[in-house]
Order: sequence, then C-alpha cells, then structure tokens
Amino acid sequence: AGLWAVKERGGTIVVQDPADATQPDMPRNALEHTVADHVVPCAQLGALLARLVAERPEELDAAALSALALEVSEASESAPANVRTPPAGPLPDR
Repeated sequence: AGLWAVKERGGTIVVQDPADATQPDMPRNALEHTVADHVVPCAQLGALLARLVAERPEELDAAALSALALEVSEASESAPANVRTPPAGPLPDR
C-alpha cells in the first residue's frame, strides 16, 4: 500500500532488482503490486537516488504532498514503536 500511495501521488518508485536481492520476496512483491519507475541492482541504488534527488522538481504539488503526509501519518500510527517516520512538511532546500 505504501508504494501505491507514493505512486498515486506522483512519486518515483525505485525497487531493488529481485535477482540481486538477498531477500527477493520483498522487491518481487513490490513489483507485483506497483509499476516501478526504476528497478536496479543494489550497487546502483545510491547513484540513482542521488541523481533523482538532484533532478527533483522545484515546484511540488501541494495537494499531493499533503495527501502523502497524511498517508505517512496514518501508517505511522500503526507502525511498531521502534519504527520512526520522518516529519511531514516541506522538503529541505538542496
């Protein structure tokens, strides 16, 4: 549900290639339920994420960002106590 919510609100989905994963069920599950924008081996994840952050659009859809923050808030209420979620709000400057 989390990846679907991100995708539904215009986010970019990055999934580790299941063939490269030590636990392939998690990325395989993600790919069965969501269309990923990028599927890459673990060794390429860092460079891809850095590029995606650098290419981040300057203007973000406020309604989509608000809806995503609500989704994160609702999910965090049911998360185990040892799982921390980032605070909702605007993205920091680069």
